[in-house]
Amino acid sequence: MKGTVVINWLKSMESLYGKDIVNKALSQNSWPEDRIINPKEDIEDASIEAVIGSAAKIVGKPLGQVWREIGRSN
Repeated sequence: MKGTVVINWLKSMESLYGKDIVNKALSQNSWPEDRIINPKEDIEDASIEAVIGSAAKIVGKPLGQVWREIGRSN
């Protein structure tokens, strides 16, 4: 997945659920909270999917619903 897409998803999650939730999801998946993502960087699909899955568990929503909310936010 290109960094541009991942950046947009993370920003959408921050606006939907707050920075604390996103930071918890990132740290649960061994991503540094202050990681700078290059827009051209290739990020493994499984890696960002795991972050979004963690965020879904933290907020207590089904993964599909979180994906829909992120999609609407974009």
